[in-house]
Parts: sequence; C-alpha cells; structure tokens
Amino acid sequence: MVSGEAGDRTRTDAHLRERPLRDYLGGEEELFYVLLNQRVGVERTREETVQIRPAADCGAVAGLTDRRVLLLVGDPDGHDGDFVASLPYADVTDATAVTEMLTASLRFETAAGATWSFTAREADVDDVAQFLADACDGWGEVTTALDELDGHCDALAAALDAANWAAFDDRRAAAESALETARDGADDAPIDGVVDCVERLSTDLYRLVRDRHVGRGEELLSEAERLLDDGAFEASHDRVETARERFQDATDVATAHDVDDEPAQAGLAAADDLEASVTARPIEAAREAYDAVDDEGDPADRVAALEDALDAYRVVARVVTAGERPFDGDSETVREETEAVIADLVRARVECARERRAAGEWEWEAGNDEAAYDLLSAARDDFDRAVELAAEFPPGDADAIRREREQLVEDIDPLVIRYELTQANEKLEH
Repeated sequence: MVSGEAGDRTRTDAHLRERPLRDYLGGEEELFYVLLNQRVGVERTREETVQIRPAADCGAVAGLTDRRVLLLVGDPDGHDGDFVASLPYADVTDATAVTEMLTASLRFETAAGATWSFTAREADVDDVAQFLADACDGWGEVTTALDELDGHCDALAAALDAANWAAFDDRRAAAESALETARDGADDAPIDGVVDCVERLSTDLYRLVRDRHVGRGEELLSEAERLLDDGAFEASHDRVETARERFQDATDVATAHDVDDEPAQAGLAAADDLEASVTARPIEAAREAYDAVDDEGDPADRVAALEDALDAYRVVARVVTAGERPFDGDSETVREETEAVIADLVRARVECARERRAAGEWEWEAGNDEAAYDLLSAARDDFDRAVELAAEFPPGDADAIRREREQLVEDIDPLVIRYELTQANEKLEH
C-alpha cells in the first residue's frame, strides 16, 4: 500500500493500460492511499452484481484522495480501454475497510444505490479504515464543496464576460453555499493547505462579485452617456445614480471580504465625473443654442434657431425647478436668460411676419394668388406666435402685435376668400 504524496506511485503504472493513476488527479487533488490487486478487479452491485476484471497483463487500482475514491481497472473485457469509477466522498453513504487473512476488502455504498467492492493485496488497512471514516463523516464534503466552488467560479466568470447578470446572480447563491460548506469543515480536514485553498477560492469568488457590480455600473454609465448625447438629461442622471449604487455595492463587497476595491473606486470616480457633465449639460446646451443664433441671417432661419434655444431653456427650467436632481443653474438665472430668448424670438417673429406680409402683398399685386396666399398665411402664423409669447411672458407688447395681426387678417380676407373658392372649384372639376 502506498500512503501519502511521498509514496512511489510508479508501481501503479503497470496495472493500467492507458494512463497512470496520477493523470486522473485534479490540479490540487492530494493522493493519500493507493491499494492494488492483480486479478480480482472491482465488483459493482446494483440490481445485479458485475465483476470488472483486468486484462491478464494489467491490474486494478484504488486511489483514495482528499476528494474521492478512484477505482481503476486496466483494460477489462467489454470496455474500450481502462475502466474508471469516481466516487466523491459526499456521494458515499458508507465506507468500510476490513482486514482478512492475506488481503483486505474495501466496500463503498453510494447515494445512487450502488455498492462497490475492491479486494486489496495489502492486509493492514487500519489507517485506511480510519481515513475513510473521517472522509465520509464530514471532511470529504469540504473537498467536494471546494471542487463545486471552483466550478461555480468558472461559471461566474463566463457569465461576467457575457454581461449576463441574471445568470451570474443565480449562480452566486450556489457558490456561496459551497463556500460556506467548505469553510465550516476546513479546520477539521486533515489535508495540507485546505484552509488556504478555501480562502483563495473565497477571494476569487468575491473578486468576481465585485467585478459583477463594477461591470453593471460601467454598463449604466455607457447608457448615461448615450442618453446625455440624446438630450435625455433626467434619464441620464438617473443612470449615473444607479451606476453609483452598483459601484458602492462593489466597494461594500470588497471591504467585507478583504478584496481589493480599486476597480470600484475607479467606477465611483467615473460616476462623479459623468455626473458633473450631466448636471452642467442642460444649461450649457441652452446657452450654446442661443449663442448659435445668427442675428444677421435670414429672419426665418433666425426664428427657427430661437425656437430651438427656447425649447432648450424650457428643458433647463423643468430640470432645475423639479428639485429631484442637482442640475446646474438657479431658477432666477434661468428665468432671466429665458426671458432674453423670448424677447428676441418675439422681435424675430414680428420681423419675419412683416417681411412675409410685404412679399405676399407684392405677389398679390402681381396676380400670383397661390404664392401670395402662402406668404400671407405664414405672416399670420408668425404674428400668432408672437402674440402667444408676448401674452404669456413679460417681453413684447402683445396688444400692439395683436392689432398688427388683426389688420393683416382684415387686409387679406378678399385674397383668402378668392383663393379658397378657386381651390374648391378646381377640386370639383377634377
């Protein structure tokens, strides 16, 4: 019988056809005992008993590790290569090792209802019996839980790479359950380095949890930037605040589990920077729109630009006065700047109306009824908008503009009647 990692495992190589025992072990799996037989092989009983015997030039090997029982039979009949059975201690409900006259018998009952028997050439298996009792009584669950936790961490990393937050959160609960099982029994497990392994995997797990929160926070900041570019300032600010919560979650996880929180702190700093841009952007956008108005340009273009500026200031007024989000600008400043835009817009509308009226009257005199109708109707619309703004806000003399508008309507009534009758008759003829 070979005991411990220091044992000579090369003596098992001749018993197997394809691969030596050591090739079946996991990266951190520790081998404690190796037992051999030459001809008997392994017996499996479920509904019926099956004897799995090795080829004439091979043998059978039972390897007891910190995680499981490995039963290997070299090139038995009916199998393509060596036979391999892996029994995790967590799945073994009972295990015995009994010394007989010249041999020893190992017996394993599993939760799946199977019984495995292995006859070993070694006669003294008292240490093996105690090892199996301890492994199946509890600490075997520790190593099984560590294997499960390692697998969970791989799955969490894949979910993190795919930004699949729902899959990550579903898997996290199972990972933390495995960690708790491993941690509860780690101190009692007679395995070198198991406590260090638990702590290493715990660090791996909570780095992934930290990165999950950081990843979602970064995703939200990207959404906030897109919304900011689209002018959805309030929605952008909401995304930034939610991102900040995720980064804070990452910091809390890092602090609670002694994990580096630098990625979380970088996220919080990025959220601060973007929030500063978001809160300043509404009034900046409004001022940029107002500054872009060309005082010397075409009156119609100037009207359109001033309407855009007024729309931008309406957004500023809404977000500043709402009080739910800390956007830059105070109500008084916004009111004063908005009034300046309205005053310019009223003057521009009146100027545009007068130009269109003059052009329309010229077309009327020239007998171009359709062009005259379009220009004079547009002039009337300009006066309507100027009256609306002047009546609603302090800038502009609404009464004077209204009188000018009424005079226009009175003057163009004959044209309107004649043009609309002409249009109606043309429709009837067609």
